[in-house]
Amino acid sequence: MDGAASLGVVIDVAQAEQMQRHALALLQWNRRTNLTAVTAPKDVAVKHYVDSLAPLPFIPVRGRLLDVGSGGGFPGLPLKIARSRLEVTLLDAARKKITFLKHAIHSLALDRITAHQARLEALAGSGGVERFDMIVSRAFGRLDALVAACLPLLATGGRMLLLMGPQIDAEVAQLETARTGKGVHLAGRDLKLKVVAYRLPELDAARRLVILQP
Repeated sequence: MDGAASLGVVIDVAQAEQMQRHALALLQWNRRTNLTAVTAPKDVAVKHYVDSLAPLPFIPVRGRLLDVGSGGGFPGLPLKIARSRLEVTLLDAARKKITFLKHAIHSLALDRITAHQARLEALAGSGGVERFDMIVSRAFGRLDALVAACLPLLATGGRMLLLMGPQIDAEVAQLETARTGKGVHLAGRDLKLKVVAYRLPELDAARRLVILQP
């Protein structure tokens, strides 16, 4: 709770207890199937949960949220716990991770949240897929490729919230030189770009929240 508060995020005791239950299940399952390389208690608390809550000030009470590459449930599951009225889809290509996520959803008695096994590109390319108001990810790979894959799944007026390390600064600096009157031109679209720099408490690790909106 104190770690979240350092980022301006408030969670209550019940929400903190739910996250703790998820963490215990994550570490138990991790003994037999590789879900996370982060296992030290302080690192789990800060790198997984506190970091996952960084986008919360930019996420409304209601809406449809897609977590891309959810893995053990980050950042989507902590965001769902903190914003119970969200409709959340956790997406991952690994079956073992989806199996765990379904177990976690059931054990925490969460509603309006599902875990779906698929690659992002396959989901975006399939017909009749619901569009999302928010797409979140602890981002991997190049920003332009991730944005290109996410855009077909983004609803009108929606936004992408991507958790990244400080190495993204160089890519953002290159994008700054390509600014147009409407913002940054990326993946064939003019997008608004905002980068929020923050540091994880206790570990003093630099992080970035990249917010993109058509």
